[in-house]
Amino acid sequence: MRQLLAFSRDQVGQAETVDLNKVIQGVSKMLKRLMREDIELCIRLASDLPLITADAAQTEQIIVNLAINARDAMSEGGRLTIETARSDLDTAHARSLGLTAGPHALLTVSDNGHGMTAETQAHIFQPFFSTKEPGRGTGLGLASVHANVAQSRGHISVDSRLGAGTTFRIHFRASSASGATMKPLPAARPTVAAVETILLVEDEQGLRKLMKELLTAEGYTVIESADGPSALEISKMYRGAIHLLLTDVIMPKMHGRSLTMQLRHKRPGLKVLYITGHNDPGTLAGARVLEKPFLPETLLFEIRQVLSTPDIAITAQTG
Repeated sequence: MRQLLAFSRDQVGQAETVDLNKVIQGVSKMLKRLMREDIELCIRLASDLPLITADAAQTEQIIVNLAINARDAMSEGGRLTIETARSDLDTAHARSLGLTAGPHALLTVSDNGHGMTAETQAHIFQPFFSTKEPGRGTGLGLASVHANVAQSRGHISVDSRLGAGTTFRIHFRASSASGATMKPLPAARPTVAAVETILLVEDEQGLRKLMKELLTAEGYTVIESADGPSALEISKMYRGAIHLLLTDVIMPKMHGRSLTMQLRHKRPGLKVLYITGHNDPGTLAGARVLEKPFLPETLLFEIRQVLSTPDIAITAQTG
């Protein structure tokens, strides 16, 4: 099972036959939670959309990142529109986009926010470029979008004007697989109210920010930290209960396993879910591990499973 939320570490996508409409439908509930009340979410899906060749996890990441970018561009509210359409490219049009002529699925994500200048548009896909205030984002979101579209051998373009909103258009190549097996959606997670407190430890700021937004929107109380030593200090000062440690495995200063052992000296009932981009189950024997990249829905499901599992060692290596 392949999953999402890999902002860095150069995750390579797994090409497969994907129903873009189903991916959008699957992420729509989460998008509604991520949007503010003053933003209307409008989704229009074409009935004749061809299946595409892409990585389903990366495709969902593209949609989530574009939606968050649009939300942040509508500081005074507005409308986020996500649309799909069939696009049959002739030779000339396909060549201009660096694509092959033939059927494609077109994903359009548009907002009526503050828009961008031509100079800003020329830099938006560069890593760490951001027009946001310090602490409001790393600029990794659109860089990840561009990288994921490139891995799927698609094309992304942007059209924006100051005060007139922004529109992103992505062409995905249609799948040529005959009778290909569709990637199954992750199992539905239990419909249990999220009331617990999670200590989130992740050194990649962009990934940490997205996970915090996702978990907070779900109802969890999230305390975040960029490394092990600061997480220990936070735990020492935090007087309330911490129900789950959600931590990366390989981090500067202190690895996740060492952090877990030190935290459990003071909080013996603490449950742990590791996330990692390095498949080395030997160092995490008996632990619950979620391998990057992973889908947001899968992260929520795994967290719920850990929190509802009795305090016994469970190994659940994914991949």
